[in-house]
Amino acid sequence: MFMRTTDSAHHLNILHACSTVVRDWYLANSLLLNADKTNVILLGSANQLRLAASVDSVEVAGVTLPVASTLKSLSVILDQRLTFNDHATAVTKSCNYHTRAIKHVCHLWPESVAQMLVCSLINSRLDYCNLLLHRAPESIMKKLQ
Repeated sequence: MFMRTTDSAHHLNILHACSTVVRDWYLANSLLLNADKTNVILLGSANQLRLAASVDSVEVAGVTLPVASTLKSLSVILDQRLTFNDHATAVTKSCNYHTRAIKHVCHLWPESVAQMLVCSLINSRLDYCNLLLHRAPESIMKKLQ
């Protein structure tokens, strides 16, 4: 939901009302909306986030949720400024972990098999949701290189 910092209370009330309607629809259709497992993040420029610093929680479907500085969704880590720095760090750590793990057992396979395994593991992590990194800062791209 897009909101200006000057009328954030109004928009948060709309969010609460909409989420309550969704929860009621879920209940009417024998489904459960588990708001306790829901995460909240505010996205914006540095100035917008500074102005919205007073918003520390949001009420969703009758549950008060704290505002987080990062959010993980479908293995992609989003930060408030959408810099993807935390995501790039996590991808790099995952690639390094798997590379080190394979190093311990690569002597058991022919070199071509070990190389194919490393490439498939690393490339799958680098390629997953890489469209989100379009126009990412050069520092993020260097980290992934």
